[in-house]
Amino acid sequence: AGRVLERARQRGLLVGKGGLFGNCLRIAPPLSLTAAEADEGAGILADVLADVDGEDLAQRLSRGPVPLDEALPIARQIADR
Repeated sequence: AGRVLERARQRGLLVGKGGLFGNCLRIAPPLSLTAAEADEGAGILADVLADVDGEDLAQRLSRGPVPLDEALPIARQIADR
């Protein structure tokens, strides 16, 4: 989430971080947001999400055993779904 926030900010879109583990994006548009502004923000966010490199769970597991300090936050995120 942190990389997405930084790249979005660089493009002029301010989003926040939330969730129990800080891994969720929070978007709080102003009440005066126009449809054109919403479209622009959605486009920026889509571009940023497509550009951010990251490792999904399958990729992480393919590297071998996950240490406990790394596995616990993953397990909590899965359990919260």
